[in-house]
Amino acid sequence: MFRATVLVPIITGLDISVALFMAGLGTLIFHLITKGKVPAFLGSSFAYIAPILLVASTSGMAYAQGGIVVAGLIYIALSLLINIYGAEKIIKFFPPVVTGPIIIVIGLKLAPVAIDMASKNWILAVVTFSIVTIVSVFGKGFIKVIPVIIGLICGCILAVSTGNVDFSAIKEAAFVGIQNFTLAKFTVESILIVAPVAIATMVEHVGDVVAIGATVEKDLLKDPGLSRTLIGDGIATSISAMFGGPANTTYSEKHWSASTHTCLGSENNADSCSFCHWIGFQPEIRCSNQHDSYSGYWRNFNNSLRDDSFYRNKVID
Repeated sequence: MFRATVLVPIITGLDISVALFMAGLGTLIFHLITKGKVPAFLGSSFAYIAPILLVASTSGMAYAQGGIVVAGLIYIALSLLINIYGAEKIIKFFPPVVTGPIIIVIGLKLAPVAIDMASKNWILAVVTFSIVTIVSVFGKGFIKVIPVIIGLICGCILAVSTGNVDFSAIKEAAFVGIQNFTLAKFTVESILIVAPVAIATMVEHVGDVVAIGATVEKDLLKDPGLSRTLIGDGIATSISAMFGGPANTTYSEKHWSASTHTCLGSENNADSCSFCHWIGFQPEIRCSNQHDSYSGYWRNFNNSLRDDSFYRNKVID
């Protein structure tokens, strides 16, 4: 979840430290509003990448933030409708046959990112992927639960030992620093481009709440209620974007992790929030995650967004 949270600001140009800090703050807000009954972590949403790049390239990043702020308010508006008409009537518009594919598509859209990253060093990529696969298939006990972490550790050790890691930026960075907060700005054009993405992410949100409810064997749509989870997610997203962070969303990885643990409550999320806040004040983390190799594909993609025909054919479709 950490890598996913920092990948969005790496791709879009948002500040990594702000994204981490807002992920921790957003998760705390979410748990306060949902009374600590939904064990979910809120991280950066990938669904907004394309519209953020488009608006940032034409109007500036602050206006992209403004669109995300309004997207969070759409969450709150839907929660009000749920309070009026009831969750049962609203949930009929989000059956599993709809929520499932939406979550899958959002994940599959990242395939070009993985290919671009792997192309920088196929040997490291294949070795790391192989380790994750082997641990996931043949691992026993707790080891089987953390194949990605083991793959990252082994991949990093191999990268360092082969001279593929540059520590110069980390050495030059200060030990403690303040995030580069920026205030959102608003135009009708940027709002119309970014805010409608909330429709897709709300579908994802409903699917995540239903999935984690099945994991913990509780009907979270009734207690604390879908209206509360939507308000928590919406407020977290709006606050994050208002001060320079990406949109927040409930992470599906957390559901898989919860299903393999006996720790199904929300208490362990407090540690995740504290961790995000702590590393958000560490400039070394920002430097260690800012590599040109991550952004080559997306620089080309960002330039392509300036072509209206590309946007119509690729992004909207």
